[in-house]
Amino acid sequence: MYVTSVWCCIVMPAGRVASLSSASDPLSGHQYIAVAELLSGHDGSNDRITLGAALTTAAVQTYLADEIQDRTIVFWAAASKCVLAKRQRILGSLVLSEQQVKVDDEAALPVVIKGLMAGGYSSLGVPAAAEAWRSRA
Repeated sequence: MYVTSVWCCIVMPAGRVASLSSASDPLSGHQYIAVAELLSGHDGSNDRITLGAALTTAAVQTYLADEIQDRTIVFWAAASKCVLAKRQRILGSLVLSEQQVKVDDEAALPVVIKGLMAGGYSSLGVPAAAEAWRSRA
């Protein structure tokens, strides 16, 4: 099993969350942990890692290379009123790396249409001068 940690809260690839016994646990400072033993919480949450070993990023990328996938996500950024895209390397539900990439028109069109359907014409962020021209026309 492989995980990524944030403080003492661990998110495993399937999205399940577990924690280390304390913030002073020697594994708490490592980004990736191979979990050997997991004590399950009574209600499926509050799982505790009782035995594990730290993994380097290189080890994860080398030994789990067959399970790592690349994907590109194209989405409407409502705050900036534009279409953005990011390329991610993922392992299960874990995002190993992420970078913004250029969006081509073919990938952007369905996202713009969906944004228009959800937020209407005003969601496009049309400049005031263009809006004034449109209202006169």
